[in-house]
Amino acid sequence: PLGSNSTSALETSVELELEGQLLWSIKEQRAVSLSLSDDFVQDMEHNMSRGDREMSMTSTTEGEIEIEVTISAD
Repeated sequence: PLGSNSTSALETSVELELEGQLLWSIKEQRAVSLSLSDDFVQDMEHNMSRGDREMSMTSTTEGEIEIEVTISAD
């Protein structure tokens, strides 16, 4: 646990630029599915201080994201 002289801050940022396909049923006049995918980058920064000591940690995570959505007429 951090004492009364301690501070902690966590900052996260995520960048996404997705490309995909929306399938539309002309007969039903509605969307039936959506597929999105692409790469992502997540940056995290954590800063802590206790008294006269300070610590900073950063990390970067990269990967690929895929999202599949099926839309029903219920």
